Amino acid sequence: MAAIIVVGEHLSTLASYGRALQGARGFRVHLAHGRSDAIDMLEASDVVDLVLAALDHDELPNEQFLRRLRVSRPTVPIVIVTSRGSIRAAVEAMRLGASDYVERPESDAHIVDIVCRNLALQLTAQRVLPAQATAYAAGRWARAVAPIVVADVDPKTVEGWARCIAASPGAIRNWCNTANIRPRSSLVFARVLRAILRRRDGLSPNDLLDVADVRTLDGLLRVCGLSLADHEQWPTDIDSFIDRQSVIRDVTALSELRRALSGLL
Repeated sequence: MAAIIVVGEHLSTLASYGRALQGARGFRVHLAHGRSDAIDMLEASDVVDLVLAALDHDELPNEQFLRRLRVSRPTVPIVIVTSRGSIRAAVEAMRLGASDYVERPESDAHIVDIVCRNLALQLTAQRVLPAQATAYAAGRWARAVAPIVVADVDPKTVEGWARCIAASPGAIRNWCNTANIRPRSSLVFARVLRAILRRRDGLSPNDLLDVADVRTLDGLLRVCGLSLADHEQWPTDIDSFIDRQSVIRDVTALSELRRALSGLL
């Protein structure tokens, strides 16, 4: 049974769509009154299969809202239903991550058809395109890790990582788990790679990593095949570090990380 979040500003629209979806197919429907409620609900829910956003008066979707939805659940279909559609608005919505953009239909039955169509497309993509899905998960992981490498601060926790990239800790854990890479391993890897690249500025290891205890710092480095004792022999570039470390072994994820970093460095 699919779980659907319906978000809108008008209670009458929410109630109408909720009744239609629950009555026709027995979907588990959660009603979010406004964008803020939708974000909170999405980040708190374990399973969400589709987001239906009813924009009764807004022609163009809210950019920040769609980005937050896409960041929180990168693979969940987002369907925009609007009472004032246009080609320009449809193109913009798709650019921001919407899966579908439709003018508000006259009947609620049509809403059910639209939701079912998008759920079917998502299911087909998951079944027929496993390689593409794996690559997408690796890319999403890489785009979350790359900002740490170029950050001004050294995030020591997943919560610090979340603040660094303006995402939720739950979203980060979800991206890591989807890529089959542990969040903690991802964070250690990114922090040490950040230190490797910033050594060019003449900073010492103690300056590069926010770790007060020397033994803890050395342990963190050894996880990535390095140590304080031989810091003069540390690799000086991304490829050399990746070849030396053994924390992240996924070839696709590492390739996607190189791609993500190429646009930041």
